[in-house]
Amino acid sequence: MPQLLVQPQFSPNLQTTYLGLGAGGFGSIVRGFMEWDTPLPGYSGLAQVQFQFNPSTLAVGYYNQTNSQTVTDYLFSNSANTAPVYTYLQQSISFALLFDRTYDLWGSYGAAGLPSRIDFPDQPGAINNPGAAGVGVDILAMQQITGMLAEQDTGKGNAKTSPVSSNGILKPQNPAIIWPTWVYFGNSPAGVYYFGYISDWEVQITQWTQYMIPMRCVINVNFTLLPTSAAQSGQPAGPGLANWWSTSPLQPGAPKNGPGSSSLGTTAGGIRG
Repeated sequence: MPQLLVQPQFSPNLQTTYLGLGAGGFGSIVRGFMEWDTPLPGYSGLAQVQFQFNPSTLAVGYYNQTNSQTVTDYLFSNSANTAPVYTYLQQSISFALLFDRTYDLWGSYGAAGLPSRIDFPDQPGAINNPGAAGVGVDILAMQQITGMLAEQDTGKGNAKTSPVSSNGILKPQNPAIIWPTWVYFGNSPAGVYYFGYISDWEVQITQWTQYMIPMRCVINVNFTLLPTSAAQSGQPAGPGLANWWSTSPLQPGAPKNGPGSSSLGTTAGGIRG
């Protein structure tokens, strides 16, 4: 069974902020996250990507896409025909995530350029240590949630793609997988949330240490939306429910301000159904 990597906590130096809207004092701001709807085959839990900083902008696009014949048939149809024209679901969102592991890397490399907090060369597990890999751990979380760390059949005999080399080191140059995912921009019932899959993403590393360890990066995400559904008779609810605001979409103990917390709940009437 593949190991489910947990994105490491962010440095508290970048987690405390002044509480606005008249609250006064200081505290931790609520940040968003992404999470699988169900575990990818072979995994026992839900992969997550926690936001270190909430995106400053969120672009949402709703498009109608159909062929000209469908439009013509609708415009010049029999007056008794009241059926609506259904189009392909061409809806998507895009946003950028900033990650900064400056404080995690502070003083973690010696004069020889070797990490002082872990054994070198990297062993399994060290690749997910921000004191050694910097924002590489956040890039790794994105690779995991898009299925790039899953072993996959190649379609050529018994050959499989594998993110793990013979000595156990992760080498995640694998294809991405389209997998149903939730993205939450906040965790209150009134927060903005979407259901779909990560269609593509790109990383821009913007700052390195003197030993070329990635220290800061921007991850641009394009997210394709999928339709949600309500429960059928005798069947569990699909993603999303009517009147989802009747209860909090997140159960107590769900991710709020940092990685590694428990997963989302499945409270009836909540977002997760």
